This record gives sequence, C-alpha cells and structure tokens, in this order.
Amino acid sequence: MNDSLKLMFGNVFINFVSLKTDIECKDIFQAHQVFLQKQDGAKFDIWKNMSYALNIPSKKIHDYYHNTWSKQFYDDINPYRIQIQKLVHNSKIQESMQDTVKNVISQLKQLYPKITLHFQTVYQYVNYQVKNRNKINDQLVSKNEVQSSQKESVSETVQILKQSLEALEQDSKPAFMDIYDGEYTKDCTCQQQTQVSETNSISFNEQMQLLNIDQLLDFDSL
Repeated sequence: MNDSLKLMFGNVFINFVSLKTDIECKDIFQAHQVFLQKQDGAKFDIWKNMSYALNIPSKKIHDYYHNTWSKQFYDDINPYRIQIQKLVHNSKIQESMQDTVKNVISQLKQLYPKITLHFQTVYQYVNYQVKNRNKINDQLVSKNEVQSSQKESVSETVQILKQSLEALEQDSKPAFMDIYDGEYTKDCTCQQQTQVSETNSISFNEQMQLLNIDQLLDFDSL
C-alpha cells in the first residue's frame, strides 16, 4: 500500500473499531489499544468491513495490519537482536514456534520491563535464528559422524595391518629356524667328519710307529 492508502487505512480502522466497540477513538493509537482487547471474532468483523470500504480482500487487510501498519506502535527490534540471538541459543526450543517466540519475548520483558515488541517481527527473527541454530547443529553432528567414521576406519586399518604383520611374523619364524637348524646340522656334520678324520689320522700314525718299531726289532735281530 502507498502512503495515501496507508492514511486511508488508519482512518477506516479508527471508524470501524469505534463502531464495533462503541468507544469513540480519537486517533490510531487509541484505536489500536482498543482493538488489541477485542476477541478474534470481533477482529474478523473489522477486517471484513474494512475490506468493503477499501475494496481490498480481507486477507490483505489482515496481513497488512499485522506485518506492516501495526509496527509503528512497537519498539524497534534492531537494538535487541543480539540479545534475542543469545536467548534463542540458550533457550529450549518449544514444539510450537509461537510458544518459542512468546518465551523469548517474556525473557526480554524481564530484562527490559518497558519494552514493547512487534510479535510478527520477533516471530520472523526468532524463526530465522532457530533454523540457523538447527542448521549449525546438523552440520556439527554430521562433522562428528564423519570424524567418528574416519577414526573407526583408521582403527580397523591399523588392526588389519597389525594382524597381517603378526601372521607374517609367524610364517617367517619356522622358515628361519629350519634354515638355522640346517646350517647348524651341517656344521655339526662337518665337525663330526673332522673328528672322525682326526681319529683315523691318529690311528694311522700309531700304526706307522708300531710298524717302525717292528722293523727296528727285525733289524736288531739281524
């Protein structure tokens, strides 16, 4: 809506709120306060009558009031955005977004008793913060799952390598012992043969000595 329609909206709003409540409202501020005290059914009748007067669908009248026109009666949210972020981050998210927003507004009023915030504006901002918080949490969970999976994979790989090395060590040990035992046996055999040879050599020398003695004896007899 342009400025002229905005002005017209305010005038029509005052007239129909005064008509439906039997309270003569002097300005849009008084009309707005009276309107907030009405039940939803009475509010719907006001949207319907304003729709006829402005030739605009009642839903557009309703949305324009809540999302745009009524903001002028509330404090600016910008100075409280950081505080709202902290409240959303530290608060338990309710099942209903409206309950979450009401909880945030209630906590803000405890911190700033005189504050009046536009519900739809706070709703949109809190909804954005909740989605952002959930997105970050999902990313952290996903990252932790990936890291955990990688750790498990590395652990499994290390275990497999360890088992492979143990198996290789078991397979290599008998072969080494066989080779070692073979060399040892071969060495022992050589030593035994040497000992036998030495024994045979000693026996031969002894025989030669005996032969010489016999020859000497024979020579003396001559």
